[in-house]
Amino acid sequence: MQVVDRADANVRGWTMAMSGVSARPRVVDANAVPESPSDGDPLTVRATLGPQPLAQQVLACATGRSRVRATDVAEEVLFVISGAGVLRVNGVAHQLECESGAHLKPGETYVIENRDPEPLELVAVRISPRPRAGA
Repeated sequence: MQVVDRADANVRGWTMAMSGVSARPRVVDANAVPESPSDGDPLTVRATLGPQPLAQQVLACATGRSRVRATDVAEEVLFVISGAGVLRVNGVAHQLECESGAHLKPGETYVIENRDPEPLELVAVRISPRPRAGA
């Protein structure tokens, strides 16, 4: 897991190779996408691209703690677009603030916490492995 913020000099030039991804880019208004049912979870999810190999969601965490989320076999990148909070990855706490991000590796579990009355909003991009030829 790697957390970076806008003050991190290593962010410049940071790219993620995504060979073989052939999706047509499009702009989606997250407010035009229905929220997933929350069932009491303070985290709401709006899927704006996906489902595979590249999936993008807009996450909004009200005051409280989300249920445990898992990357499974995918990589996931989180980018904070507003608010502040805590990201707990495999039980270890990392501070989140506006314009900071986190790279989550396959097999990691995480929880998003918001202690403020204002929502913590993030963009989550999930990169699933490409299926092997003949599989």
